[in-house]
Amino acid sequence: MVPYDRNKPIIVIHTPKTAGTSAYQIFKSWFGNNLLDHYYDPYTKSNPRKYDIWNLHDYQKPVAIYGHFNKARQFGIKDYYPDVTQFITFLRDPYEINISYYFYQKKRSNLRNDIFSPPEGTIEEFLKKSKSNILNFFPSDITFDNFKDIIEENYIEIGLVEFFEESFIKISEKLNMPFNKSMLCHLNETTRNHEISKELKDIFIANNQLEYAIYNYILNKYS
Repeated sequence: MVPYDRNKPIIVIHTPKTAGTSAYQIFKSWFGNNLLDHYYDPYTKSNPRKYDIWNLHDYQKPVAIYGHFNKARQFGIKDYYPDVTQFITFLRDPYEINISYYFYQKKRSNLRNDIFSPPEGTIEEFLKKSKSNILNFFPSDITFDNFKDIIEENYIEIGLVEFFEESFIKISEKLNMPFNKSMLCHLNETTRNHEISKELKDIFIANNQLEYAIYNYILNKYS
């Protein structure tokens, strides 16, 4: 992976359902007001704000942009900041991401069904047909042939939710930022009130082979 160039801004890609809120607090302690948010607002239906990051950036006060860079919704990295070339992100078992998303979206739609649509069908039906969306959050189109090169040539570090503390030790060393275990927040877990058959995971993996190739490639760096 690439070393951090403090002369340039970085993008921290928040892949949904990968402990982004907890990670945000640590990046905020490092970058302060120069941690710039990049989130779609579902209440106002507003796309993320675009910042003049090169003018805001300074070696002494570096800029990091943090948020959901979803190219499928036209607010990906190339849509907003095509000149940024260094990234950090977190991943998680794609199966767990989709389970968490299902119950989270169901909870949100129960609270505000005028804004948030409920997921279709039961959790079993959802997992049998659902695709992981993690590929939408990479800076470039990613394939079996190029994913290792994209990761090694563009990312400062990719953390894993399953190795949250170890991930932040690596990231802090790369960024030369202070870190200790007390900075870790409790990871939010969406409540599940449904037992899920383990056989469904085999079906899900078969439908998301590239996503698992990427996840396992990073997992091998931690295992």
